[in-house]
Amino acid sequence: MDYKETLSKLKTDLYKRLKNHSKRIKHVEGVATCMKVFSKRYDLNIDKAQIIAYLHDLTKYESIPYHLKNIEQAYKDTFANDPYYLHALSAAYIGKTHYQIDDSSIIHAVMYHCTGYKDLDVYGRLLIISDICEPNRPYEDAKDIYELAFNNLEEAYQRSIRIKYTSHLLHNDQIHPWFDTQIFNEKGHV
Repeated sequence: MDYKETLSKLKTDLYKRLKNHSKRIKHVEGVATCMKVFSKRYDLNIDKAQIIAYLHDLTKYESIPYHLKNIEQAYKDTFANDPYYLHALSAAYIGKTHYQIDDSSIIHAVMYHCTGYKDLDVYGRLLIISDICEPNRPYEDAKDIYELAFNNLEEAYQRSIRIKYTSHLLHNDQIHPWFDTQIFNEKGHV
């Protein structure tokens, strides 16, 4: 896979697809900026990190029928009652099928960016962190998490997952069983 070529195509497609969603474009650009900075800090492939950032919300505003058409068959029943998470699955699927991304690290980062996953690699953890701490996010802890990510990646990841979890609860979203709750104490408190 040619990361630079894939990134170029993906960015072009994202700007077309989200042309009426300027706030979402700013969010994705903010995530991409964070991913680039963190990739330098952790000596990671910057183009790969950028692909993850630009792919993660590519299908955010698509319809539920679109998502259900563009996810792996095995997930259709699992996520039938959790429409919020569908964009992560369809973006991962589009990554595999349309962009021929065969790097499981990229696919898993995108697929689990809403829920986390205990076995996510550094790219997946950095996407979750970047999704929370990018400059356009309203989270009170965003700046602290950004700074923390330079010195303690695992703690920054755990704090980011806690924010996602709390945000879902505040919006009355159902918490999907995939959610990485290993970071909570034995009583389930965040």
